[in-house]
Amino acid sequence: MPILAKGLTLLILWGVLVVGLTRTFAARKSALTAGSVLGLITGTVAGFLLFNSFTGELPFAIIKSLVAVAFISLFIVAAFAWHKAPAPAITEFSPSLSDHPAVTAMAAFLSATVFAILAVCRLSNSGDNATVLAVCFILPAMVELWLVVYRLEPLLPSVLKMPRGGLPLLAVSLFLFIASFSPRLDLFSPLSMKVMKLIHDFVHQFFESMLIPDHPFFRTDVWDYIGMFFSNSVGFWGGLIIWFIPSALIAIAVFRQPLPSVAHVRQAATRRKLIAGHLRERRCLLFFPFFATILMAVAVYESGHPSVEYWDPKPIAVKADGAGTIHIPVKDGETDLKDGKLHKYIFLQGAKKVRFFVLYRSDELTVVLDACSICQPEGYGQSEGTVICYYCKTLIPLETVGKPGGCNPVPVSFTADAGGVHLSAVSLINTWNEQVQSAKKVPGGPE
Repeated sequence: MPILAKGLTLLILWGVLVVGLTRTFAARKSALTAGSVLGLITGTVAGFLLFNSFTGELPFAIIKSLVAVAFISLFIVAAFAWHKAPAPAITEFSPSLSDHPAVTAMAAFLSATVFAILAVCRLSNSGDNATVLAVCFILPAMVELWLVVYRLEPLLPSVLKMPRGGLPLLAVSLFLFIASFSPRLDLFSPLSMKVMKLIHDFVHQFFESMLIPDHPFFRTDVWDYIGMFFSNSVGFWGGLIIWFIPSALIAIAVFRQPLPSVAHVRQAATRRKLIAGHLRERRCLLFFPFFATILMAVAVYESGHPSVEYWDPKPIAVKADGAGTIHIPVKDGETDLKDGKLHKYIFLQGAKKVRFFVLYRSDELTVVLDACSICQPEGYGQSEGTVICYYCKTLIPLETVGKPGGCNPVPVSFTADAGGVHLSAVSLINTWNEQVQSAKKVPGGPE
């Protein structure tokens, strides 16, 4: 996406956040303005320093952790809103905490800071001058947009009010929406992968420790049902439930709010009119949570359909020599193992078929299987700075390829010299059988 289009999109999203802030803190717009402007400056400078002081995946890891903390905090806010929903409305004699200037300024500052950091990160992938553009153009434009929305916000319908917990939901949904367009910041794919791993580990330990593996009591059709727990759809649907829990809790909290008493009104028609008006106002409270839910749904879609093309070469067939050793030269025609791209190979021995790839990273070659010990062996693709597991969509930094654990490709024993890499065919097959095939006991698991 061109950098101008990215900047315009960010300005629109910032305008939405400004509307949410002004609707929540309508009585404290001076503190709101000061906190927002200071947050924009702080976030832009922090993002600029982050990408100019560190290289590799560290800036993205820091920003991703920041968004993750905001997402986790949203669960606490949503649970509080749900718990307090049946409580009577706060009267004018008991001022709300949101009316305090310090709370208003802090909420605006935190929201604007995280948004500005994400904006710099979003623009940083567009070219070397992206962060300079963020400082020179996007930041002043956001400040100007704040002043415009500040003036125009009172013209919006008065029935559009922010419910308890609605502002954190709106702000975090905007963060997740922006993050979903960068594979290195996306949160939904890692979340679904964690859910899938948790289910995998539980089912595996249950049937390995509590029962006899492959007990004859379990027929094939029973194992077919058990195999459902090992599909990637389990992680997706489990992650989806967790993803939308805050939205659901805040929406339920809106419906749980008690209606004002109309018992003092004598005329039945007037009572019905008042109740209908209160019901309409309560439904209007769902506008901002509904909008936030739409943003989070788009983030899920973008996570599953990233606009990134991955390098995924066709595997080259290799053979072992008489001593059972597979030799892969550093340079062979147009192939250069040290070009920074992953190079896939396939080794066939009878009915055995093993896929692996060679990658040059951190000034050294590494050899790993084209599979991990957790997911189904659908292989990996490579993008800038990462490889991706096609099964669970988890991104693995290139620096960690060759290290065991999690969804990382399974390492393979090998030796390297100036001529290329050398690995044992027997060791390669055994590693595949032990780490990939044996870990998938359900029908359709191993190849």
